[in-house]
Amino acid sequence: MLRNAAPWLVAALVGLVGMTLPGAASQAASLEIDPTSIPDPDAYESLRSQGREAYNVEQYDRAETYYIEAIQAAPDEPEAYLDLARTFFWRDMYATAVAYYDFYIQQSDEEDISDKVTSERRLAASRSGDQVWKVPDSQTRILESLRTRLNEGEAYTSGGGGAWGLYRALLRTDYAHPDLIQVRNRLRSKLLEEFDARLQPESGEPTPQLSLSQWKRQIKRLEAARKLTRDEDVRQRIQRRGAITKAATALLNGRHRKAAEASQRAVESHPERTFLKWFHVSALVQANRHDRAQQTLERYSSELESMSDGDDYLEVLQSTLAHRRGNLEQAVDLYDTLLQPSE
Repeated sequence: MLRNAAPWLVAALVGLVGMTLPGAASQAASLEIDPTSIPDPDAYESLRSQGREAYNVEQYDRAETYYIEAIQAAPDEPEAYLDLARTFFWRDMYATAVAYYDFYIQQSDEEDISDKVTSERRLAASRSGDQVWKVPDSQTRILESLRTRLNEGEAYTSGGGGAWGLYRALLRTDYAHPDLIQVRNRLRSKLLEEFDARLQPESGEPTPQLSLSQWKRQIKRLEAARKLTRDEDVRQRIQRRGAITKAATALLNGRHRKAAEASQRAVESHPERTFLKWFHVSALVQANRHDRAQQTLERYSSELESMSDGDDYLEVLQSTLAHRRGNLEQAVDLYDTLLQPSE
């Protein structure tokens, strides 16, 4: 009976794992592509500018499209709500105009609301009479489904589904409402929570047991989260997570030199994630950078020993490195130690 008998250890000893990720033998999948994009947060000013160009030549339908996309790109910015209110006003859609004047007022600081805007809103309300704008039923149904999925389901599933798919479906209905602020923030948080949860190695394994397609889905989660913020601090945190996926996918694709560089950056960004140190040593060995691998392994030895079954993890790396360097006697001794029955 093998000591601790972890599946990855058995595979390592018969040469199936090598120095790539455990469980990677039959991984192959193409990168998922989201069929529909969403407005880029960085395009907010450009979208407003294009909307104003259309508005100034009285192309109000066209202006509406740009202003809606501007709100979807940055729903916490008030100006596009006012822009949209005015496009509705000049098309005699007074009840809708009132709603968007109110959205602008809600999102703005009191001192920024001019007498002109107040007068425009009052005139629109007078002309709307008893009419009151409400969110269309089709949008309400999607929004309810999205909120349910945010509370109970997954943020991102295969093919761009889950809450992310519902969010994109909501935007395709031209939904442009301050509620997007809360929904977008919750979705972004859930995407990152889902990403982090999948980095937790299972019991008895040194690394997350994700296939190549699952790592690529992790990349899509980060890409989706990136599209939901303009906050540079948040973007930096997302980018640092990206270093993990670059290291993992490079290892699984056999691009070992790139994996060595990427995993080193990942370790620097996430020193608390011990499995990244396994990635780093693995990539160095596979890239035939044996001296560097030995130095790195010695530097990481205390962290690897602190892992569950840490002695086994460390000894597998040591034995594999010895084998690759041609120190067969040392490798056999280490393998023999691993094969000893547990006491």
